[in-house]
Amino acid sequence: GINCPGTCTAQISSGTSVTLTATPHLPESSFGGWSNACTSEPCTFTMNSDKTAIATFTLKQLKNIDKTDAYYDYLSDALTDAANGNEVRAHDSLIAPSLSYNRAGVSVKIAGGYDNAFTSRNSPSTTYTDITSPLTIQTGTLILDQIIIK
Repeated sequence: GINCPGTCTAQISSGTSVTLTATPHLPESSFGGWSNACTSEPCTFTMNSDKTAIATFTLKQLKNIDKTDAYYDYLSDALTDAANGNEVRAHDSLIAPSLSYNRAGVSVKIAGGYDNAFTSRNSPSTTYTDITSPLTIQTGTLILDQIIIK
């Protein structure tokens, strides 16, 4: 098999069926999709000419700093997984669908404006994270720190 953590090439005989599977090597990244010779995951094609397959990976937008390797693509997943008193950090721009928070007795802090490593806030220190969809709090407590809900 081919293990390709970056750009790589391989010599494969004509007529050979090839299956590529995209696997993030870091817990803070997600597979975003294929392009060129690949259109689905896993990617399967037959070698009948030179082929180029490009896998795109993206950084996850959220991290629960109170858990080990707890990275999330979606705010709803981060909040569902958070324990009482946890802090979830977000990058500058957060794509979040409409969300209803309903966790009685659970208080979670959402802190915005963080860099890609979730260790420091981007400069200037007034950087905020925008949530561009409705956020409804039914029960429980959300503490919003440098978050703007538009």
